[in-house]
Amino acid sequence: MFDGRLTLPPPAVLPTPPFREAYCSGKRQIAILSLRAVHIASAEVKNSSRRVLAKVCAWHACTQRSTNRTCQREGRMEESTNDWLKLRRDHRIIGELVGSFPKLTRQEIFLGLPLLLLPEEVTLLLEKKIACLVECTNLKTQPDESLNQRFQEYRDKLFLEQGNCLKDNRKKQITSVMDKIIEGKKRKMLGLHTSKKNMRKPLDKKMQEALNNIEIDTESLLEEELAKLPKLKKSDALVQIHTAYPWSNKDDVKIVEWKYPLTSDQQLKYKIYKDLWERQYYITSGEKFGGDFLVYPGDPIMFHSQYIIQCKRADEEIPIMDVIAQCRLSCHVRKTLVFATYHEEEDIVKYQSFQWTECNALEDS
Repeated sequence: MFDGRLTLPPPAVLPTPPFREAYCSGKRQIAILSLRAVHIASAEVKNSSRRVLAKVCAWHACTQRSTNRTCQREGRMEESTNDWLKLRRDHRIIGELVGSFPKLTRQEIFLGLPLLLLPEEVTLLLEKKIACLVECTNLKTQPDESLNQRFQEYRDKLFLEQGNCLKDNRKKQITSVMDKIIEGKKRKMLGLHTSKKNMRKPLDKKMQEALNNIEIDTESLLEEELAKLPKLKKSDALVQIHTAYPWSNKDDVKIVEWKYPLTSDQQLKYKIYKDLWERQYYITSGEKFGGDFLVYPGDPIMFHSQYIIQCKRADEEIPIMDVIAQCRLSCHVRKTLVFATYHEEEDIVKYQSFQWTECNALEDS
């Protein structure tokens, strides 16, 4: 039984980190997050990792809003990232991004949505009335012809927007080098060479005056250059992987029951997670370091974790070799090993910290 208490230092007060918006990818399950209600749809507990897969989407709405509101019928991708950001900033719910980052798909360092939540995080959101669990029944039905048509119209709209975006970017590029293009046109009219090497050479006075006297309509030249841009083919267009279902409504959403924690070990982990969260810490999974949780003094984007939390029962016997191995591991990664126990009779969580230190007593003797 651990009687010692660990006084954890207060969390750091952080400035608002410069988050970038991340557009996301995912499958059928969706989570609908908002300021007053976080709907996590079709969340499932994975037996292997004991986590909940939830997908952040753009339906930024709570139950009191009318289903006729545009923001409910037409999901907006950027709202999903805002809701994910709201969870992180306002509620210190980190989760784990497991989706491909849109602009860097062939790497695993920076990831995007969907968001993988710990079951303890989901339970906390429900208990604190920040979230409710729902299932979207319309995602299980076969789409009809009307829905297929609306989806195709939406795809066509995105294709046109992509073509316009490509044209605007090309226009900016041409405008930035318009002076060089005009000079090249004038040189061609005078029969001069337009290579970079020849354009660096100074012209004689007579030729320079002739060059300056030539007038070229900038707008016409811009249109001429834009006309050279090949039209975007549908086969070459980028395909958006949607994370929000644009045509959801409140009638398609059904409240489901969340059954975690069930076992005594799950209850122990949740009690400890909740206690750390109420101490204003940021908490993530500790699997990578052989623990139950990692505790951060501030946002993990700006801070390294300080503690490896092991959840233990108050009457649990721990082999000394396990303690030594865990202490040496935590020392090697520059963290403090903490055994956390929940005492039901006192309704408190106690912490005992361990650190590995070198002992030279035998060498000195």
